[in-house]
Amino acid sequence: MTELGNSPNPETAFDELTAQQQAAVIKFVTVDHIESQVSPQALPGTQMPGRYAPLAGISCWSGDEWVYGYNAFNVEMWEFYVVISWCDNGSTITTTYFPPTVRATVTSAGVFWSYKGIVGSSQSGGVGNFNWTVNEQGEFQSCLPKVGCIQSSYPWVQITAHANGTFSRTWGG
Repeated sequence: MTELGNSPNPETAFDELTAQQQAAVIKFVTVDHIESQVSPQALPGTQMPGRYAPLAGISCWSGDEWVYGYNAFNVEMWEFYVVISWCDNGSTITTTYFPPTVRATVTSAGVFWSYKGIVGSSQSGGVGNFNWTVNEQGEFQSCLPKVGCIQSSYPWVQITAHANGTFSRTWGG
């Protein structure tokens, strides 16, 4: 797999493999499970610099979540990251920054994976409410030469910001 990933043209290198080797590559690049390394409990937000909260009594925060796609050998193929930012006065949310920051990365092991973009985005609550919920869903696709696309993954993240500077999150895919 390392030689294939380091090849200047992985598609040509894949074509030159035997059928048995190609089958092994397909097994290797198939995502078997997704994980996150955080718990869904409410966590304190990261306080943002003062320029985001020019008024007295206003605090600004950010909260984030990572989702990772792994193959059957527990090797990471891709990462999906969402971070939201908001300001509050302790009882209501005063400002939201939408859309959130989304980063998607294909790792060096995920040779034939590519990120296709956001396929779903929504928000509810927000300014004037105690909660603000943001949902983001991305799409990754694994396509091999002469084989075609063998798998799509749709990781999603839901982050709920609270007007007390905490946030909670769930994820799936």
